[in-house]
Amino acid sequence: MSRLDWARNAAGLRQAAYWKGTLHPRPTVDWYLDRVSHAAEAALRALGGEAPLTLLAHSAGGWLGRVYLGARPPAAHRVDAYVSLGSPQAPPPDGTFDQTRGILRAVEEAYPGAHEPGVAYTTVLDHWVGGVWGWRGEGAGEA
Repeated sequence: MSRLDWARNAAGLRQAAYWKGTLHPRPTVDWYLDRVSHAAEAALRALGGEAPLTLLAHSAGGWLGRVYLGARPPAAHRVDAYVSLGSPQAPPPDGTFDQTRGILRAVEEAYPGAHEPGVAYTTVLDHWVGGVWGWRGEGAGEA
């Protein structure tokens, strides 16, 4: 997905929940869920319809994958493994600005942890890691 695709989330700006930080994934990210659903269906067709699928996601796609599985679109029943890379799986701590405007909190409430039976879940680096700024450590300082 391109950066322009993500601009579709701007539709949430029209909702009061955006400004309150209480957005829910749907309908704001329905465009994303539709894209994942179409891709999964295409993969199934290419594999003859019976192969198991692995859902591999990165960043926001990691927690949006939980929404996809929870929505139970037709191809989701073939997913037997879910791998998220660099995806926050828990909402930010209270008092911290939530860049998802509440969506991640709603995801955690609706789909806590590994919620789908029969799906093997793997998460690699699921939280922010403090680092340094600067190019290759030159002039680096605490971020």
